[in-house]
Amino acid sequence: SIHLINPRLEQIATILKIPLESLIFGDISKEEYLKKIVDIEKEFQEKLTILKSSHKIEMAEKDGEINILKASLETKESIIGVLKERLPEY
Repeated sequence: SIHLINPRLEQIATILKIPLESLIFGDISKEEYLKKIVDIEKEFQEKLTILKSSHKIEMAEKDGEINILKASLETKESIIGVLKERLPEY
């Protein structure tokens, strides 16, 4: 079995989408590593932007649903109030 200096090297290689051997033995240049890191950061930012937009849309939809439910509740409370006035025994 291989004992790595840093047990996270395999995870790093996976994230960089390169073979573990390239990470260990340096088959890829520093510039290529940096480009991969920049690409990963860009991809992360794009995904983050999409998630934030989706979250805002979902929150707006939920706020709309809450407002509809509040209006429905107010209407029902008004009806109950009118019925109580008409039927004081309840």
